[in-house]
Amino acid sequence: MSTEKKQRVRFDFFLVLQSGKNGEEDTVCDISHLLQEINEVKPLENRVKSYFGEPVRMDSIHVELGHPELTYFHLTRMRDEGFALTKENTETLTDLDLSTDDFIAEDANCIFDSKLGVLMLQRNVHSLSQSGLLEYIDLMYGELHEGKDANILFEPVPDIESVRQALNATKYNQLAFKFASNNADVLPSAFGKFLGNFKGAFDDIGGDSLSLVIGINRGRKTGLNVKGMRALINDVKDNKSIFSSVLVKGKQGDAPVEIYDLINGKYSVYNTFVASKKVGTNEQKRVHLNPKAVEEEMIRMYVTVKDYRSVVMHNLGITG
Repeated sequence: MSTEKKQRVRFDFFLVLQSGKNGEEDTVCDISHLLQEINEVKPLENRVKSYFGEPVRMDSIHVELGHPELTYFHLTRMRDEGFALTKENTETLTDLDLSTDDFIAEDANCIFDSKLGVLMLQRNVHSLSQSGLLEYIDLMYGELHEGKDANILFEPVPDIESVRQALNATKYNQLAFKFASNNADVLPSAFGKFLGNFKGAFDDIGGDSLSLVIGINRGRKTGLNVKGMRALINDVKDNKSIFSSVLVKGKQGDAPVEIYDLINGKYSVYNTFVASKKVGTNEQKRVHLNPKAVEEEMIRMYVTVKDYRSVVMHNLGITG
């Protein structure tokens, strides 16, 4: 019997801000009223905007039952790129014949928390990114408010636990770091050993920065030296201002490989969904994730079972 196909999905968190005017500080912004304004736009096709030549629509907008501070909305990016069909027993490729008003749907589910001003955004390979969502919001706001700009920003919620998680990894696959040339002489000793005579290259060539990647070959069972990597991670923790970027690839036990951003970490979480249905006696076919099922799981992740909301508050320094 074939096993169920699963899909691992990432969710990112952003603080929604109103851009300050005339040098004033940015302020937390409640976009729940704008979401309701968009929800009142009828018919549905009047919510369609173009993003890099592709139609984008916000739909299924509603306040979560039992959680009045949470507004759910669904984004659909409609692609008309060419797709072909084939079978296991033939080399023939057949174009997937779409009508003029049919598109390949690339969707994402979102939850906005009006009390915190925080957006939880599902990330998929081809779905709308946070920059695409910002563009859509600005276009809809301009249409609803006589051409005015929304002046909204998305600031990633920081991942203040990234160093701790990196230190807890049991296997390390890669270390990549970058720093400015004027910091070459003040690098922690462990990093200085890596560079050796490369430090002199800054003066000889005139470079402004150096990037270095240390990794293992694909398929190798043993990773980088755990003791040495943890020493380097602790060096970064104590000298963050020296580096412009430090990324560590590693894993804890049998968990999938993660990327730990030790300098510019953004808080993200993952969830695995069943993404197949039984076909025939022994076959499983991959299917599109059901938006309603994803929405329900996001609520469980954010405020009930896993309470990622408390982690977001902690990372933003919000109490109460």
